Amino acid sequence: MKSARSIRIFTGISIAVLTISAVSALAFTTVTASIEKIDAFAGLDKRPEKKSSAVNYLIVGSDTREGLTKAEQKELRVGSVKTAAGKRSDTMLLVHV
Repeated sequence: MKSARSIRIFTGISIAVLTISAVSALAFTTVTASIEKIDAFAGLDKRPEKKSSAVNYLIVGSDTREGLTKAEQKELRVGSVKTAAGKRSDTMLLVHV
């Protein structure tokens, strides 16, 4: 059987969570409703036709230290292959053509 104190604590925490959630939801709704929305294409008479042959390309840049001389590593301040082994993606571009 649970003690009366643990039931009061659980009830208090539950009420606090519900109150914070309700206040947060109200604040979010109020803020998003007050943002002025502008139709970017309202001034255009005719929109171009949608192309069905559109393609998305993901271009990923590789951040590897292999092939750099010690002077290049020092100049670029990138560390060595030992301190930062492997390849990392440092740049991602999504190109829609």
